[in-house]
Amino acid sequence: MGHIIQRTLFSEKDAFNQNDFESKCMNDIFIDCVSSGISRAVKKVAYANLQTRLRVKSDSIHDVAFAEIQNAISRSELYNKVEFHSDISGNKRLWFSYNNYMFILCKSESEGNKSSISDIIDSQNASCHVITIKYTINSTWDGVASASFQYIRNKVVEMVYYIPIMNDTKMYLDVDTDNSNEIPAAKATLKISSKKAK
Repeated sequence: MGHIIQRTLFSEKDAFNQNDFESKCMNDIFIDCVSSGISRAVKKVAYANLQTRLRVKSDSIHDVAFAEIQNAISRSELYNKVEFHSDISGNKRLWFSYNNYMFILCKSESEGNKSSISDIIDSQNASCHVITIKYTINSTWDGVASASFQYIRNKVVEMVYYIPIMNDTKMYLDVDTDNSNEIPAAKATLKISSKKAK
């Protein structure tokens, strides 16, 4: 299965079908490997206590999460069904494929580097459907607040499948998937007042 992320010249894939994706990929083993891999990565980077910018911590979590997911899958029944594509130079996108779907990692609120590869991913012009594993780090940067599989085309999220996150005591965290209760960000306003000159 020698896929690479590049623009396809011929339509090799059918339209995205959420039911097909769930039946082929959303099994307990795969979901647990992804969930535990991301959680372990965040904890490892937090315990390393890097005294650096958040951008560097974010990149570190991204790389460690990819390796942790790969390690978890290599010790599971899926070891010969998931193919990982890594780049130690850091110049290429980290991704893996499973049952004819490509998976990439993305920290929430991260824009990433714009490139021809990101354009292919954003427009879903790769030879397989690209699923983004989007994760959110908590405010103290020592745990995962939420994670999900997302099918995104042209910046429109067409499918979200939330991944259960387990804490240190092996209890699932309750992830609020209803964003309607979000508190809007405070907006600073400048109040102009005129003082009388004496």
